[in-house]
Amino acid sequence: MAKLSSSRGSFSQTVMFPRLLVSGMVDLVLPPACRFCEGPLDGLPIIDSDRDSEPPQQGEPLQYFCRDCYRRLSVSEPMMRQACTRCGMPPAGILPAKTDSDLNSQDLSSQDSGCQNCRDEEFDFDAVIALWMYRGQVCDAIVAAKFAYNTPLANALGQQLGRRLSVELKDNLPSEVTFVPSHLFRQVSRGGIGTRAMAEAVASELKIPLTRRLKATRPIAKQAWLDDDDRKQNVHGAFAARKSYAFARPPNLDDRHILVVDDVLTTGATAGEVARVLKDAGAGRVTFAVVSRAVRTR
Repeated sequence: MAKLSSSRGSFSQTVMFPRLLVSGMVDLVLPPACRFCEGPLDGLPIIDSDRDSEPPQQGEPLQYFCRDCYRRLSVSEPMMRQACTRCGMPPAGILPAKTDSDLNSQDLSSQDSGCQNCRDEEFDFDAVIALWMYRGQVCDAIVAAKFAYNTPLANALGQQLGRRLSVELKDNLPSEVTFVPSHLFRQVSRGGIGTRAMAEAVASELKIPLTRRLKATRPIAKQAWLDDDDRKQNVHGAFAARKSYAFARPPNLDDRHILVVDDVLTTGATAGEVARVLKDAGAGRVTFAVVSRAVRTR
C-alpha cells in the first residue's frame, strides 16, 4: 500500500512533461503497479462509472488502480453522483449507513439546488463536486497522497476526479483549474503539494489551463484537530491571490469560472475562504472539486 507519514498563467505543460517522460522510462523497465497497493495491475476492463450511461470500453486496462483497490475506493461513487450540487453532501437518506453494503442498498433522491444540510447556509463558493466519500480506504489514500513520494497516487486520484468532472461540467467548463496551496513549512515537511499533482491531472483530463492563483500567507493548524468555529478562524486570512510577477499587483480574474481542486472537504471552511479570495480578485464563479467529501451522521 502507498506509504503513510506523519503566476499567473498556465504552467501545466512545463510541469507535466518531465514527469511524463520519467514515467514512460520507468514503465519500460518496471511493469506498471497499482498506485495504491503497489501490486500488479490485472489489466481487466474497468467499470467506468465516470461516464454516466456510457458502457465501459471492453479491454480498457486499469491504468492506475488494480481492480480490488478501485472497487474499494469507488464504492461510494454512485451515492456521490446524487449529492447536493451546492455543498457536495449526499442525500440525507444514506447518512445512517454504516457499511459499504448498506450504502449500496439505500434509496437515494436527487438534490439539484440546496439540501437540508445547506439550504440555510451562505457560501462564497458556488458548487461542490466530490468524487467519493471520505471513509475507509479513501481516507488512507488521501493521507498518503499528501506526501511527495506518493505523487503518482495523487496524480491517479486527480485523474479519476477529472473523469467525473468531464461529465459533470461538460456543458459549463471552467476557464481554468487551480488548487488549494500549502504554506512553505508544510511543503517542506511533506516534500511538495499533493493537491497540485491532483490539479495537474484534472487540468489534463479537462484540457483546460492549470494556474497558480493562490498562495498561503501563513502556517495554519491542521483542520482535523479543530471544531467547526475554530476551523473558520484558523483559515481566515490564510490565503491570498498571487500577484503578477511583472506588475506586483493582484490579478483581475475578469468574471472567470475558476475550478479549485482539493483533496477533502469537511465543513467547507477552507473552501469558503479560498472562494472569497478568488471572488475579491474578480472571479465570477468558483466551483470546488474534491476527491472526497467528509459525511457526518446526525
